[in-house]
Amino acid sequence: MRHRFAHTIACFAVMLSGWITGTGCGADAGARDTRDNEAARQQLSEALRHLANHRIRRARDIYDDLLEEPNGIESRAAAGRAVTNLLLIPTSPPVDTILTQHLGASAPLESTDVIYGDQGYLYWRSRGVQWEKSGEYAGIKTLLVDRLPWSEKRLESLAAFVEGRTRPVGDAIDPLTRLASRLRGIEGTIERVLADSDFKIFVLPGVTLQEQRLTLRLGPSEFAVIGAAMATARAVIRFTSAYVHDWTLERAFGSHWRRKAESDEGDHPEWNPRDYTIDYLDRHLGREFREERDRHLRAAREASRRALAFFVDAIDRGQNQERETALRWEEVNPEYATDLRETLDALRGALGESTRIPTTEPTTRLDLSVFFDPGRTLDSEINWWVPAPEDERMGGSSGNDASSSIRWTWNDRAIQRFAVDGGVFDPEFEVSADEAPEWTRGGASWNNFRSNLVGPTRRAVEEAFFRGR
Repeated sequence: MRHRFAHTIACFAVMLSGWITGTGCGADAGARDTRDNEAARQQLSEALRHLANHRIRRARDIYDDLLEEPNGIESRAAAGRAVTNLLLIPTSPPVDTILTQHLGASAPLESTDVIYGDQGYLYWRSRGVQWEKSGEYAGIKTLLVDRLPWSEKRLESLAAFVEGRTRPVGDAIDPLTRLASRLRGIEGTIERVLADSDFKIFVLPGVTLQEQRLTLRLGPSEFAVIGAAMATARAVIRFTSAYVHDWTLERAFGSHWRRKAESDEGDHPEWNPRDYTIDYLDRHLGREFREERDRHLRAAREASRRALAFFVDAIDRGQNQERETALRWEEVNPEYATDLRETLDALRGALGESTRIPTTEPTTRLDLSVFFDPGRTLDSEINWWVPAPEDERMGGSSGNDASSSIRWTWNDRAIQRFAVDGGVFDPEFEVSADEAPEWTRGGASWNNFRSNLVGPTRRAVEEAFFRGR
């Protein structure tokens, strides 16, 4: 009995010791967590100071470090990482490859210096300086010539810029695909932001963009819109990458068209260089698939679904957002926002199967799946664009005049064959007969919604960067 009693006392002592130790460790751990959170907040403040001083890469590194382990502020750090990675896209490896191997740059573009830095592009734009020289004032092109990877002569015109760019545009698909993957990474970071219901706002200092008055307050809705923009860009890249691009920049936009127009060669003496460009591109766009089309089209559909899901999420979050941010959801008609949400959600469904699109007149079903499986090309005998009828053409009487007398318009036959026939719309319609269904929330109501939503921010951007001197 004495043995059992001693055993019980020993067990109790061990348990009590463990409880005391555990309590002590818990107190120490709690204190350590507090210190860790305080240190993380200090790092957030440091990252903000780097942003204010245009040290965007250094700020991004801090956000990356903060996301390495739990600290209670992961969503704020993820927001910072998403924004800084977005600002650093011009210096990403895929863009470096495109600039140096396909656009004739002598070196990668250092965007933190050339775009965001003091006396960089945004610095001069915010002070009313134009790209080209204006009267006695030098243009940005001249002011930045020593910091850009192209000579000033190369930047004189589009024709000068593309001179010697004889590689097929399709050769750039590989770095463009890698760029799309980079955009996908930003989307993933934004999803991490939106997964935290406690996330409220991220403030991008206006001085980062060289304009103090342009401080951007980004809430969950704004981040959803950024995610939608990334996914949309990715969808465009992957969709166009499914097609053969055997045309070249020099052939499309080079000075040889001007020489041809000035010499009145060929069958179209009334054409100017722009008309030759349109004719050349018409024969090379959307005509043939690459061997890797299935991979690219699958990725394009996935990106399109994500873009629409982000847009729907932006509306949902915006309508429930309490703080004033860059998007003014409190100013929009909530019924219109609900109708728009239903339309976007229906379009997401239409990517996979025939889906009724609300607010259409007449009521219409849409099936976008045919653009991704098996995909569509346009027959070579049908032009994408045709000259508008004589009574619809622009002013100008000479083919060599800078303002061409020709106005090009989409070819109804091309739209019918590529985008309408084959079960895309139900009921079907004839483009040439102007029978297309109407989205009843378009026109003035859409313009009012957009103006109310982004008007103040758009006006601030225009005031900051698009006023001349």
